[in-house]
Amino acid sequence: ETFIFGDSIQTIPYQALYDMSQIKSILIGSNVDTIGNYAFRGCSGLTSVDFPQSVRVIGSNAFENCDGLLSIEIPSSINSIGGYVFNGCDSLATILWNTNVLSFNNVFSGCNNVQSVTIGDSVRIVPNNFMDGRSSLRTVSFGANVDTIGNYAFRGCSGLTSIVFPESVSAIGSYAFENCDKLLSVEIPSSINSIGGYAFYNCSSLKSLVIPESVTSIGSAAFEYCSSLTNMTIPSRVSRIESLAFNGCSSLESMVIPNGVANIGSYAFYNCSSLVNIIIPNGVKNISLSLFEGCSSLENITIPSGVT
Repeated sequence: ETFIFGDSIQTIPYQALYDMSQIKSILIGSNVDTIGNYAFRGCSGLTSVDFPQSVRVIGSNAFENCDGLLSIEIPSSINSIGGYVFNGCDSLATILWNTNVLSFNNVFSGCNNVQSVTIGDSVRIVPNNFMDGRSSLRTVSFGANVDTIGNYAFRGCSGLTSIVFPESVSAIGSYAFENCDKLLSVEIPSSINSIGGYAFYNCSSLKSLVIPESVTSIGSAAFEYCSSLTNMTIPSRVSRIESLAFNGCSSLESMVIPNGVANIGSYAFYNCSSLVNIIIPNGVKNISLSLFEGCSSLENITIPSGVT
């Protein structure tokens, strides 16, 4: 059964087709501006929805428990999207996200089978918590104009194995890829200047990572418990290594710290049990007693005179 919302309609009302599981498809007219809260909740027969470019607002829980929905495309015209819009859409596998909406409240909560996400070219900022906890996610493709990866955006996406950022990205938010424990490789372009705290926390399969010279800031615990990392070079423009930055990087054998570094936070290399050699640059004036605690393989430390 198909339900048609004609071109004379601007607003699809609250609970318009609530729990109408017999609906197989809907046609949304070219003048629809708003889809109301719970409008299609429980329409389990829907497999896809096409939004015209006229739609600006999708209300809360609008497609909740549409568990037959396989794919969705969010167009660039959307400027407001409510909470839990696709909550419980268990069959949703493919998402094209092409809007710059930043207010994001569990839009894809309970979508436990998402496999592929494409961030469109209209998007500048991937919102906070975007795919938080979507462990089924296998691939992410970023559009050419993405500038910022939001906080917690891909936290717990344990199915991801690789990430390639476009040259447009300048900032990776805090906790952005926390607990992506199958992530093997990350390509960070020379456009990036900031890596947030805990950004790659517990990415325990990550073996190699090149941080480009463009990076000036690496947050606290950014690579904590990246236990498969074997080597790391800190870019020359970084002036401070934050606390816990490499804590628990138990496979890290070598670390190059540039001369521009003036401060090294506490526990920065705590439990780096494979680290053999390290040179503290001349600009560093103070180091913590805990800095190399648990570095059981450390044979040589070069510390400049005057360090306290």
